[in-house]
Amino acid sequence: EPLRRLAHDEAEAETIRLSAMVVLGDRVGALPAPLFQLLSAKLEGDHPDLHRLDAAAVLGRAQLNEDQRRSLISAVQNAGPLELPVLLGAFEQLDDREVSEALIAALRQSPGLWTLPADRITFLFKLASPELRQRGLALIAGQQADMDQKARLDELEPALDGGDPTRGEALFFTRTTTACAMCHRVGDRGGAVGPDLSTIGRVRNRLALLEAIVFPSATFARGYEPLTIFTRDGEVHGGVIRRQSLEAIYLVNARHTSQRIDRSEIDSMTPSRISVMPQGFAKILSPEQLADLVAYLKTLQ
Repeated sequence: EPLRRLAHDEAEAETIRLSAMVVLGDRVGALPAPLFQLLSAKLEGDHPDLHRLDAAAVLGRAQLNEDQRRSLISAVQNAGPLELPVLLGAFEQLDDREVSEALIAALRQSPGLWTLPADRITFLFKLASPELRQRGLALIAGQQADMDQKARLDELEPALDGGDPTRGEALFFTRTTTACAMCHRVGDRGGAVGPDLSTIGRVRNRLALLEAIVFPSATFARGYEPLTIFTRDGEVHGGVIRRQSLEAIYLVNARHTSQRIDRSEIDSMTPSRISVMPQGFAKILSPEQLADLVAYLKTLQ
């Protein structure tokens, strides 16, 4: 209840209200109009990456009504690779044809579409008509070309030469659509969800760096292997192990959300083949931008 009061208190700072809703998680419940408007506004304009991600996570887990879902369609259309996967929680297992059609149209234009694996799209339109399911799956048909990694890397080979490290540094730390520094640390800057990249240029050549950007699920750094945990009550949790104790396992994911899972509640655990790092950056970044990013990472010695 103290968290709910913070979230509803319009005299409180927006960052505090947003944090309260993030902590509430699945218990955030229904969103009255003022809270919904606050969260929706965070997905528009030039807000900090973490604020956009937090707002998307809350909206994806809240109990939205049909009008609220419809108004979120434009946010899906503009959502990047970080916020789109969590925002889509608001639309899972749709059975409304009108909203499903609008969602398909929005996803077709979304810059974050290429971060979605096929099974996510399948689950999203599970309750839709066969025709709409086919249209949903058609959204990711173009991803099949990316399955042949060698051919795709050959196609992107120009990104291995040249590039401007200064522009690449700006991409790493400030570009909204990449936001690499939210999860990766370089020196004393950045996050800690993924591996520290302060000396990555010393241990990886340009081809390996390009592959890690374009195909993040191809290989995993030791200690950052993704894990899927199934609990006895049917819940599924995914992420990277942040720490462990005799009583619990603590996972962290790309949303910077930490989860404590009691060992007594765990039914099974299995390594995941999907990285917590979003895929599809080769679709979002131009060849020149990929070259800049690779050039910057190579300078990190």
